[in-house]
Amino acid sequence: MTSSRFFVFFTLLLLLCSPLSLCHAQQDNQQSQPALEPVPAERATPRATMQTFLKGWGRAESARGQERRDEMRRIISTLDLGEIPPPFRLEQGETLAFELKTEVIDKFAYIDYDTIPDDPNAPPYVVLESPKGLKIVIAPDERGDWRFTRASVSNIPRIAAEFAEREQVEGAIDVASLKPPAVQLREQLPDWMNEPALVLYVYQWIGIAVLALAALIIGRATVFLLILLLGSILRRRGIASEEEQRYILNWPMGLVISVFLWWSFDGWLGLPPGATKITQYFATIVFGVSAIVMLYRIINVVCSHLGELAQRTDTKFDDLLVPFVRKSAKIVVLIVGPLMILDNLGMDLKTALGTLAIGGLAISLAAKDTVSNLFGTITIIGDCPFQIGDWIKVADVEGTVESLGFRSTRVRTFYNSLVTIPNANLTNAVVDNYGMRRYRRYLTHLGIAYNTPTERVEAFCEGIREIIRQHPYTRKDYYHVYFHEYGASSLNVLVYMFFETPDWGTELRERHRLNADMHRLARRLGVEFAFPTQTLYLMRGQEHLDPDSEPVSDVERLAARLDEAHAAAAHITERTGATRPTGPVTFTDPSTMTTTPKE
Repeated sequence: MTSSRFFVFFTLLLLLCSPLSLCHAQQDNQQSQPALEPVPAERATPRATMQTFLKGWGRAESARGQERRDEMRRIISTLDLGEIPPPFRLEQGETLAFELKTEVIDKFAYIDYDTIPDDPNAPPYVVLESPKGLKIVIAPDERGDWRFTRASVSNIPRIAAEFAEREQVEGAIDVASLKPPAVQLREQLPDWMNEPALVLYVYQWIGIAVLALAALIIGRATVFLLILLLGSILRRRGIASEEEQRYILNWPMGLVISVFLWWSFDGWLGLPPGATKITQYFATIVFGVSAIVMLYRIINVVCSHLGELAQRTDTKFDDLLVPFVRKSAKIVVLIVGPLMILDNLGMDLKTALGTLAIGGLAISLAAKDTVSNLFGTITIIGDCPFQIGDWIKVADVEGTVESLGFRSTRVRTFYNSLVTIPNANLTNAVVDNYGMRRYRRYLTHLGIAYNTPTERVEAFCEGIREIIRQHPYTRKDYYHVYFHEYGASSLNVLVYMFFETPDWGTELRERHRLNADMHRLARRLGVEFAFPTQTLYLMRGQEHLDPDSEPVSDVERLAARLDEAHAAAAHITERTGATRPTGPVTFTDPSTMTTTPKE
């Protein structure tokens, strides 16, 4: 697995996480000022706040482009919009500020700034009180920042409904060019749709139903078109099958698109702060959960494809890394996703995270073993003492590595049990990795009968050497075949050699072939393997046998036996096949392996 593939994967993950952060980026900055930041002079007193609000409309009317947008932000900053989720405060605040100016204050009385206190320590200032007892109040917060209170902002639509039949007072500034889309839409509707119904207007109830239904239909249709138009392209490139596309895009993507459409047009409804808070909370939760599910599914599909690619590579390091990346990515999504949802809902995460940090310290002390295992996992991945499928031995545990988790490594023993080893133990333990061997030692003693002539013993040893030289999976530069010792019931021939095989299965196969060839050689040369027997000799007065009385083989006879051994070995290896069997044969980084075998 190349690093570029993982880079593409994590880039895709970050891009798919961006929608939630984009929503949060729209938050009105002045609503989340640090506690130590000084209060701006334009909101330092009730008079300054009122002047900033009313005079700002005249400046915005004459400004254009960025200057107009900056002036509108200053106007909106005079409203306490804490009732509205942060990502939607700017758009909703513009409508509420326009209604407060044109539908409430301009229809109540001409504002005389001299009657408003200019003292930062003054009591809250009541701008007006409607016949039904609803008030618009300017009050300071704990920093001394004077704003129209949150309750006053909630009262704006209801006071506007009370003052609907009133005319604007003389001298009010005309701000028709700054009219928000929600107000423009409302003025185009028939009178019966502007009638109040419960806490909303009739057109708002209808708009909520129509917009929600249209968003769901368009979201589903978009997903269908994506699968239809992009499906064949993705399948040709092997990115995703049709089932995987539907698994990823079906309802999560549809809901994400639907919520985007809702956020794009809900400002036209002009909902009051309370209703806006409810609808936006619901939309944010739906969007966040859908995005989390979609990311979770994408991780499954992408990691499955990465796992298939990892199986085709020579190294097994990516086989170890892909499952770890899958688990890590899922944990990140399941932790960061809900935090981003809460952040977009306007909840203060600083206090919560601070509490979690203190609690985390206590938890880490109580769960130090878990933390040690997590760092052990990181150490194993960085140091890579073994890979998935390697045959390892750790203390009394010996077997094949099956998986690497956050806490432990699972090893399948040769009697098929599953042993779980904490990763913290692996960082301090001696790990004997048999899977990293390039050469696998084979040591055996062949016991042949005592009555085997010496020249046949020599020929048998030389024949075995020739078989080793001819075999495809044996090490050719280091092997020993000698008449080693006199056993209790046999002449013992030492065979010490190495197989060059990538795994245990191939080693067993080649051991079988080598043993079979040595057995054929013994039968061809007339060498008998000894049984554990004992021979009893009874001496009845015969003279002791002189060992020199037997004729000694001359050099020609020995050479003939050796030639016969070479011919027999060549015949055997030629008949059994001296070429490597078909199929991949790979080794892990041979340049790093030791070439000198050890007993």
